[in-house]
Amino acid sequence: MIKIIAIGKNNDKNLGALLADYQQRIAHFHKLEIVEIPERGSTKETALTIDQQSQEILKRIKESEYVILLDLSGEMLDSLTFAGKLETWLSTQANLCFIIGGSQGVNAALKKRADCKWCLAKVTFPHLLVRLLLLEQIYRAFKINAHQSYHK
Repeated sequence: MIKIIAIGKNNDKNLGALLADYQQRIAHFHKLEIVEIPERGSTKETALTIDQQSQEILKRIKESEYVILLDLSGEMLDSLTFAGKLETWLSTQANLCFIIGGSQGVNAALKKRADCKWCLAKVTFPHLLVRLLLLEQIYRAFKINAHQSYHK
């Protein structure tokens, strides 16, 4: 099972259609679950907001899951390297859990829980776009690993 835990809910129908399309594509290869956690707090309460959102995420992670945190301080991977890592993770782990934290980041406890930190890019994207990019990269990795055309 691949689980994506993400802060924020999608209310955009157009983006929702794209997200649903990639979810369906991935479903041909592997079971996928997306867990949305509503954004809470305000920018005035940054430390409190980060901690609250991080605790909500931690509650939804199973002890047996291999956790990949999307984080600016993480390792940057090209698509072929990510495909190789995904294949290895899926062959050695029962379940994968990708984390997309809130706009303020995540707390130290969640960073410590992460088995891997992955940086999609050094530029900043809206969180829903990050979710779409993550789904696209997961789908691309499955296509690469299945030696099917898509990535070129």
